[in-house]
Amino acid sequence: MSWILQVGGYVTPFPLDPESINEFEEKKTQLQQAIAASESARKEVLKEGTPEQLQADRKKAQEALAKQERAIKDAEQELTRFKDSPVPTQQNAASTPKDKIVTAEKKLKDTVAAAEPLRKRAARIAQQEQIVTENTAALEKAQDELNRLVYAQDRLARGDAGYSVEGGLVVPFYLIVLSLVGGAVSLTRRIPEYQKQSAPGYVGTRDAPVLAPAQLWEFLVFQIIQFISAPFIAAVAYYVLAPVTTAATVGLAFAAGFASETVLLWVRAVVEKLHPEGTEEKPKGSLTGTVSSLTGCKTEEETEKGATVAIIGHGELIPTYAPNGQFSINGIPEGEYALEVKLANNQICTQRVSIQAGRTLPVWVNCS
Repeated sequence: MSWILQVGGYVTPFPLDPESINEFEEKKTQLQQAIAASESARKEVLKEGTPEQLQADRKKAQEALAKQERAIKDAEQELTRFKDSPVPTQQNAASTPKDKIVTAEKKLKDTVAAAEPLRKRAARIAQQEQIVTENTAALEKAQDELNRLVYAQDRLARGDAGYSVEGGLVVPFYLIVLSLVGGAVSLTRRIPEYQKQSAPGYVGTRDAPVLAPAQLWEFLVFQIIQFISAPFIAAVAYYVLAPVTTAATVGLAFAAGFASETVLLWVRAVVEKLHPEGTEEKPKGSLTGTVSSLTGCKTEEETEKGATVAIIGHGELIPTYAPNGQFSINGIPEGEYALEVKLANNQICTQRVSIQAGRTLPVWVNCS
């Protein structure tokens, strides 16, 4: 048994009532005849072949016709060149003889005549393709109507007038389940990372900075949203890509769920570009610090050569150096950050700092 799920649509009662049960057989017979006629017309055109073979034949006929039309164009150019040349005389023996013009005219005529059957063949195959397409569509439509009729007949035979769902998106039930599995895998991959980045004592890096409580809550809510939206993304992908095999549908479902975070980030980026945020800035603070191993520096240049100071992930915040190993960074938005100090011997020291609005945080960096 293959379960399906219908997303959206509207509910309507069956258009037939128990008193019209005799009309079922008549309509059923008509649909069966329509199916048989469409199938017969398809077979008459295809003979022993397939629609794919018919397409291949059309492509070959079109290629042959295009080749012949190029030959016609070459023959026309050659004839024009001969006709434009002067008639040979005693003074101009190199001119084109009349017999060459006659030969070129005959060549052009033969080339045009050879193209005609190719043109007719290409047109005939195109017409056959159209017949196959129209009958295939008619066959599918009649088969759908017949299936619905048989289903309604079975419901009415059991005394159930019932209702049907019209419109909406019909997708396999396992598509929804597997998309949720993919979303859950992505969710369980992200949550431990966020927990680690928000833990006390964690020192951030450029790729994984420290998360403040407000940032942690925002990221967790976003992960929950991506998990909930995974089935809807999978349903849209199912109708856009139209996988033809079960294996392709399974892969699509899991990939859509797993990549739902990426899809939502892309959507959010597009929306932010269309509706940019206001220019209101967060409250800012600053920090001033001293590198313990550089307290003997007499000038700011010596301090700068002895250590490079940066706030990880915020290259726009430029430090100012001073004698005695001192430095300062101004205009830091309120929040928690990771301060990195790289000494001249490539030793790196990192330290967690908490910036408060309107205050200057003193920092002592103990690097030996």
